[in-house]
Amino acid sequence: DLPISRDYFLSIFEQGNSQPKVVHSSRSFEIVQSMVASGYGVTISAIAPQRDSAVNGYPLTTVPLTADVPNLCLGLAELDRGADTPASRAFQTYCAKYFKEIGPNLRARDGT
Repeated sequence: DLPISRDYFLSIFEQGNSQPKVVHSSRSFEIVQSMVASGYGVTISAIAPQRDSAVNGYPLTTVPLTADVPNLCLGLAELDRGADTPASRAFQTYCAKYFKEIGPNLRARDGT
């Protein structure tokens, strides 16, 4: 239940001309996972769980969305002054590689 992600997920339902029935919400990823694993409902997440169980020990099941939904926008900001350093370039390279590996639909603004 964070402002940008909440609006994004609600827009997915709006595309399908439906409204979710939100009974509980939290800003904590771990709490939401635990609630779902305990049987209190389902959730949509942009981040796949790293484990097969929630922090409360109950198992989690993930189901990928099959609908064509808009991608989330992810940005990397840098200061104008002193931003072009070996460390910042290494970090940019790492981020580009990491996000290409986790999501084939993720693309940088320059198309890479």
